Amino acid sequence: MKTEEISSSSQKARYALLKSMALDRNYIDVTEDSLTSIAVVHYKMHGSSDEKLKAYLYNGNIFANAKDYETAMSNYLKAEEYVSKSKDCIMVGRLYSAKSIVYNTIFDVKSAIDQSRLASEYFLKGRDTTRFLINLHNMAIIMNNSSSFDSANEYLHKIEGYWQRLKPSQKVVYYSVKLSQLPKTDTAAIMSIIDKMLDYANNKEIMNWLAVSEAYYKIGDYNSSLVYIKYHKLTGGISDALYYRLLSDISAKTGDYEQAYNFIVKKNDLLQGRYFKSTQTDTKFLEERYASQLKVTKQRLFIAILGLGILAVVLILFLGYKHHKTISLAQSIKVLALEEESNLRRKELERLVLEKENYEFKLAEAIREKEHLKSLMKSNRVKSILDMDMKLLVKHRLAVLDKFIAANISSAFSQEAHNELNELMRDRDKFLDSTRKYFSLSHPQFVESLENKDLTEREIAYCCLYCIGLNGSEISNYLEMKSFYNLSAVIRKKLCIDRSVNIDTFLRKMLSHFE
Repeated sequence: MKTEEISSSSQKARYALLKSMALDRNYIDVTEDSLTSIAVVHYKMHGSSDEKLKAYLYNGNIFANAKDYETAMSNYLKAEEYVSKSKDCIMVGRLYSAKSIVYNTIFDVKSAIDQSRLASEYFLKGRDTTRFLINLHNMAIIMNNSSSFDSANEYLHKIEGYWQRLKPSQKVVYYSVKLSQLPKTDTAAIMSIIDKMLDYANNKEIMNWLAVSEAYYKIGDYNSSLVYIKYHKLTGGISDALYYRLLSDISAKTGDYEQAYNFIVKKNDLLQGRYFKSTQTDTKFLEERYASQLKVTKQRLFIAILGLGILAVVLILFLGYKHHKTISLAQSIKVLALEEESNLRRKELERLVLEKENYEFKLAEAIREKEHLKSLMKSNRVKSILDMDMKLLVKHRLAVLDKFIAANISSAFSQEAHNELNELMRDRDKFLDSTRKYFSLSHPQFVESLENKDLTEREIAYCCLYCIGLNGSEISNYLEMKSFYNLSAVIRKKLCIDRSVNIDTFLRKMLSHFE
């Protein structure tokens, strides 16, 4: 049928879906949704579950190709609504594989692996061994890149069971992951795998020269490493962060320190751009979900308060009726019990309301600090004075705040947020130093004023702990210092604070003066 003969909505949708599938099968990455949107508009009203799933999946792939991961994930989530009724196991597997790629792109390794496991299950159900093996390779790479080497080896071991079915490109991927895991002392094993990889040297479409170069660097053969990284570039290899990092390392080892510095700057620029883009996308996801979840929570709380209020009124009326109609001791005891129950419910309600208000206040403070940090990172004045350590400090604090904001939305993030806090707080000296550096960035005049009064960096860090809301007893417990009282006395003396004045109140007023 010629395209000009296609007239009905169903025919146009069918044509759009089939052409999208054909483009995808031929590895043509389209970045405009003019075609897939036709299928989405029609099938969301008229199609079967399989057709709806495919329409949203291919539409999501368009946005993923354009690096609009938020819109891509929105389409994938809509497609996922039809998984339970879909009969196309392979297409469901491709959906979860696509979701895994997005999660890995935005540095959510756990979610990426979870989605890949689901993809593997459906590929096996659909008896698509090729895609199943590709998915195992992807999981091995993800775990290897996140330094989870034991997990990566588990996936590699599964791949070995299908060795005779592997394509040359899949064997090259397997060898590449293996090379990155071998210790530099195992030179014989490394050279053995390199020799096996070089069997595919004539096929530039599948050969991973970067892995070969990195292997030679690992065993100290820097000249060979430089030769093979040039092959990577000559055969059309991408110039990603790994490429520039390896070039920098090789240049440093061969004495070209200026080039080493230039390459490491390029690597950091690539990683920083990717990090901020993924953070902004992920944050937008979380904030939208938070707004929706907060609305539902408020509605539920209102219903609970209304129900408890009605119950309290009923109990009061009942108690009044019993008080006027009964005179026996047993009835009086029952009335007292009901009154006590009513008081307990009222106190519980007051506690819940207070807890909710306290939680919302803390969440608002977290979001405010996050926005303040982001604005600092965008400030030209701050950019000009930030070194790499300070940038990493601010990024780390942003990441911890993101985890706690995310924990408000999804229970899946709660343990991760808890772990992030433990990691941040475990090293007391590091936390004190990072807190002082953060205040020097966000409140430079305040820190400068303390320095002018001859306070040491350690003493300034203690002052910052007071300013974030801790009192002396809490600081002493956290630092496990019984002698903290003596240290606070030294700080009082340097700041000329009378013993009758609370040091935490004094410092917070001093801080507000510079804001």
